[in-house]
Amino acid sequence: KHKPTVACIRSSGGVGALVEAMRRGTSEAAGALASLADDDPSTLELVITEGGIDEIVRMLSSGGPSTQEEAAAALAALAAGSDPLRSSAAGAGAVMPLIMMLSFGSEMGKEQAALALATLARRESNRAAIVEAQAIPALQQLIASSGPPANGKAAREPSEFSGNVKTAAAKCLAQLIATDELTQALLVEEGGLGPIVSMLREKDEKCSAAAAELLGSFSECFAEALATAKMESSD
Repeated sequence: KHKPTVACIRSSGGVGALVEAMRRGTSEAAGALASLADDDPSTLELVITEGGIDEIVRMLSSGGPSTQEEAAAALAALAAGSDPLRSSAAGAGAVMPLIMMLSFGSEMGKEQAALALATLARRESNRAAIVEAQAIPALQQLIASSGPPANGKAAREPSEFSGNVKTAAAKCLAQLIATDELTQALLVEEGGLGPIVSMLREKDEKCSAAAAELLGSFSECFAEALATAKMESSD
């Protein structure tokens, strides 16, 4: 995509047209909007002023599974390039429906919701709001889950089924606990290290790498607890 083309579409009302399409129920317009914005500051500002964030939040709150997936993925992409947009999304009420998706969304919905929350959490005030809204227990459940059984067989640990979801959840959790030793301490006290350490054994390299990144987010004062968790996991 060339910048002149983006500028042409933007100047001809392309952002507004896509937002209007979202209002009419075309969920795919959310992804098209994120693709058009492509981290361009002027376009991202238009997304806010044209009401695009409000429509995405509406889709998250009241849409079906596929609509929620589209909205969460679009929000993750849009918010990655704009701190004002991260602020706008939280102010519009994006946090709670995303957290609800972590527990009740589709498999893809869970993944996209975790990625969207991780992106929103790059803003400190959002991070606090996401933690306060109880995202961490929901993320812990995703990380600890072995996923549903495959082909009628019992689920195995580590699980390959929910690798993408676990990866997204670990990335989100790493963003939320970074520099927050109190939250880290709560995770340790509640036995949250074991499932994370188990992720290191996942065959999916992205999944195991996300687990390593998450463990690396813990402060040095938890080094002994991390070592103990790794030793117990290897037994």
